Amino acid sequence: MTPTVLYDGTCRFCIAQAARLRRLTRGRVVFESAYAPGVRDRFPMLPPLDATGKMGEMKFVNGAGLVFGGAAAVASALTTGGGPLGWAARLYWVPLVRPLANRAYRAVSARRDRLRAACDDAGCKV
Repeated sequence: MTPTVLYDGTCRFCIAQAARLRRLTRGRVVFESAYAPGVRDRFPMLPPLDATGKMGEMKFVNGAGLVFGGAAAVASALTTGGGPLGWAARLYWVPLVRPLANRAYRAVSARRDRLRAACDDAGCKV
């Protein structure tokens, strides 16, 4: 299985961040909108959508089919991308860093509708 990031393809902020992450992973990770036709068929290991029909966070599916979400997804994608940033992303797994990174991810995610005039509708509400 090819390492893949699944993101909210209905949210301009999410699309922009996925594009940035795509550049940083140096072509070693595939990026797809989580809501594109057939995605859930190809990735049956994804957790069910929430009550609003959303994933709630970016997901990374590694080559073995393991799913990571939120800050862990970003760190895993960057690690897969390699290079100096990939090595730095390994710091996510340090016990004191992980809760801070998770909190930061949730804070940005909760405010993504206000960041860079990201969304035109309620699609960015998590």
